[in-house]
Amino acid sequence: MSPVEKQVNTYTLGNQSHPAVSGLEDGGFVVAWDGEGPNGIESDIYAQLFHSNGASRGTQFRVNTYTIGNQSYPAIAKISDGFVIVYHGQATPDDPCDILAQMFYLNGTARGSEILVSSSQASGPCEQYPSVAGLNDGGFVVVWQGEEDITNPQLDIYARVYNPNGTAQASHFRVNSYTEGTQKNSAVSAMANGSLIIIWQEETLTGATEIYTRLYLVKLRLLQIFQLLF
Repeated sequence: MSPVEKQVNTYTLGNQSHPAVSGLEDGGFVVAWDGEGPNGIESDIYAQLFHSNGASRGTQFRVNTYTIGNQSYPAIAKISDGFVIVYHGQATPDDPCDILAQMFYLNGTARGSEILVSSSQASGPCEQYPSVAGLNDGGFVVVWQGEEDITNPQLDIYARVYNPNGTAQASHFRVNSYTEGTQKNSAVSAMANGSLIIIWQEETLTGATEIYTRLYLVKLRLLQIFQLLF
């Protein structure tokens, strides 16, 4: 029997793009994407739940609370009793691009309010392209690229760890040690032993491109750093 292609989005006008997917504890899965809604002007983050057999569970729903400006590039992770979706967008009219998160129960009901992970602040540098991983304790970690030094606008990789109830363990921290050149295109994954691995691309001042990774315990104790050369 050949697999059957299935349209995920219900609203079909405008562009729907940048999909992300994660399996869930109950055997189903959730898909998220950014797309133009009924106003046809700015993009929001939408999600659709599915049963394990591929049948839709309910209809698509909007993830983001703040709807002024564009919200884009979602990422999803399974967490205890649900899932979390992260994305970059605007938390207020003055913030050009922040990192935001929203936790959900398995049935798609929001768990608490939208979380501001990191703010770009008015007219300041941009925080973009988040990734997320669930942790063994039911919490999650968000990783992204951003510029925090206006006087030296180079991209660095940042991360922030959250408890199962959605509160941050601490402030965000810079992942990369080398700060010359551009650090971007990060990804994160949780490991069975309770640690997490963060990987990213570095473009050096000489124009070379390399891949770096850093391994952490959940409590943020650094274990090791090494370089992968492609």
